[in-house]
Amino acid sequence: MPTLMSLPNGIGFEVSDLVQIVPKDVSRMEGRRVEEAMGATPYWTASYSSSILKKSQVPALDVWLMKAARPGNVFLAFDLERPRPRAHSSGVLSGVKAVGGDPFNGAANLAAITNSQQVTVDGLPADFQLSVGDYVSFKMSEFVRSLHMITDAAAADLSGTVVLDFLQGLDLQHFGVGAVVDFEKPAAVMSVKGNPRVPRGAGIRRVSFAAEEVFFQ
Repeated sequence: MPTLMSLPNGIGFEVSDLVQIVPKDVSRMEGRRVEEAMGATPYWTASYSSSILKKSQVPALDVWLMKAARPGNVFLAFDLERPRPRAHSSGVLSGVKAVGGDPFNGAANLAAITNSQQVTVDGLPADFQLSVGDYVSFKMSEFVRSLHMITDAAAADLSGTVVLDFLQGLDLQHFGVGAVVDFEKPAAVMSVKGNPRVPRGAGIRRVSFAAEEVFFQ
């Protein structure tokens, strides 16, 4: 059974980047593009670069990297610059769910599916604001997640319900009504590429690593 990890605590990352890769095949005739077709399932990649590490931080990060690089181990990758919707970026999401009255921790419910790129979400605070470029992820289980980027600004109504439009289709064979919809640290499940390590010696200690999305069913 794989181990699902989180990004290491207490490490300042100066740079983080999420990029969605859309594989496609292009046919050309005499140097001109004549036909373009998607070649495979789109997937996310991530890269992280740390700030200068203190000596006391090196052992824990070194262990995290070695553990994350082991075959089968994965971690939750999210955009450190945009860990929640921009309209609510002042801190960890808080409020009261419009339905049920439970404290809101950033997790809502997938209530209905119009098509693979438009869904209805409920269980949000009233007037919860979402902006173009905000991230959202859908979770069927800890290992089965799908990360997307919102394409149209939207706001929850008084009942805490909103219709979301987003890039790249949700895999409707593996995601359905009842999935958890995360707005706090929406993440993709990723595997670290290669075997990154913290540099040794008396010089400046920084570490960079890259990862790519993996899929579980």
